[in-house]
Amino acid sequence: MNNVSYQPSGAEIAIAQAWTTPNGYGTVLTPWTLDTDSLTITCPTSGGNVTFGFGRGVFASVPSPGGSLTGAGAATPAATVTASPITATPTAATTVAGISPVVLIGIAVGVWYFFFRKK
Repeated sequence: MNNVSYQPSGAEIAIAQAWTTPNGYGTVLTPWTLDTDSLTITCPTSGGNVTFGFGRGVFASVPSPGGSLTGAGAATPAATVTASPITATPTAATTVAGISPVVLIGIAVGVWYFFFRKK
């Protein structure tokens, strides 16, 4: 799981609050925690944590996160690697798909056996 700190949009807070109040979880708090692998969010409330999934359940009308990653919990970009581009120029070591020499020899022996051997 790749959890990051997440500041929900106003619309996301409103949707979460509309569910938490009648279900006894009190007031929605921020920031939330976003699992970037599954697009689920853990929403802290005054009555405990609630987990929602984008695109299903309470957030069925919200296809993806609309808020933003925040502060120290935000994802850290991977180190940039600079390398020369790979070219597609074939070399002497390039393997090309084809018929194996062993198969060709086997076919030649089979042709000789059936057609050219003395009877």
